[in-house]
Amino acid sequence: MSSYSKSIFRTIAKTFKQESVHFEADEEYGILDGFFHSNHPAFPIIGVRFRARRTSFTVQGCAEAKFDPQNKELMQRLMEFLCRANDKLYFGNFKASFSDNEVYFYNFVDCSGLNAPTPDMIKLELEIVCKIWERVADGLNAVLNEGADAKTAADLCEFL
Repeated sequence: MSSYSKSIFRTIAKTFKQESVHFEADEEYGILDGFFHSNHPAFPIIGVRFRARRTSFTVQGCAEAKFDPQNKELMQRLMEFLCRANDKLYFGNFKASFSDNEVYFYNFVDCSGLNAPTPDMIKLELEIVCKIWERVADGLNAVLNEGADAKTAADLCEFL
């Protein structure tokens, strides 16, 4: 059994229910998996995973990207694009999983000194994941599906 804060887990689950987030909970590991529908046709569904830790929680937003990890030129453009995106973020970071053909946005939320995060903290993290994906989707799509170079694609992102 994983060691995590039950209080953090319960607060996240309660907030998800109040916000009508469709999710599944794994109490053994302190994980809550959900999803939201994106307005971007290349990434119609974004998976969301919150994981409770002892004094923190992590947030992950994931989109299926459908790329060929053997295509070295595409991988170079994708990695450069993600580096450019990460460079402009105030918090969190993007990663790619070659084995799963997915791109992830991760964020860490420290709850030290709190019994549990507030519902507003959790709602903010949900909003951040949604907004980050909205803002990066055009650039990521340009790299993966339109052959754009990383700089041109990064310029398509609202927050960059």
